Amino acid sequence: MRRQVVRLIESGVLPEEEAWAVRLPAYSIVPILRRLLEPEILRRILVSIRSRSSLKIRYQSMSRAEPSWRWISPHALGFDGFRWHARAWCHTRAGFVDFVLARILDVGESKASEIDPSDDMGWRREVTLKVAPHPDLKDGKRRAVELDYGMKNGVAEITTRVCLSFYLERQFGLDPDAPKRKPERQQIVLVNRDELDAARKDVGAACDPG
Repeated sequence: MRRQVVRLIESGVLPEEEAWAVRLPAYSIVPILRRLLEPEILRRILVSIRSRSSLKIRYQSMSRAEPSWRWISPHALGFDGFRWHARAWCHTRAGFVDFVLARILDVGESKASEIDPSDDMGWRREVTLKVAPHPDLKDGKRRAVELDYGMKNGVAEITTRVCLSFYLERQFGLDPDAPKRKPERQQIVLVNRDELDAARKDVGAACDPG
């Protein structure tokens, strides 16, 4: 019962102040494939973040056929709606990168870190994505989409960290080809692409997990 109420609150269906007296209606939630997290690996990442230390991990990246050992200096956790990431300085790539926690296969020794988390401008800086109905949607279809996303004057604004904007863009299909797709399938488009690209360029944000 408690878990069901939490899910309704998280989704915005149930106001938190009304949860104590709720009598749930019949409902169902579309299942989401969640990545499994190894408790000990998560614990080591959290310890590393709290102690401002570097950690040696064995990681399976998308760019390599086999997992490899590398040093990272994590400073925060991020969630893209499906996966948890460790935001960290990668000593191999010499930059701040997202490491998918489920891809960390093992952890080794740790050591003091000299990395300053405040240097991670991709994490510190925020950017606002402005979305609107697909330009080919007219009349009732356009209005329905505006209602779905709570748009005001035909636009909805979503503010997130620059380094997380890639996941938001991917989740809603807001890539540059979105206006070319059929409006019934791609109902919303990004209308401030120049601002988003400029913010990413300013901070040198990487678009792929480590």
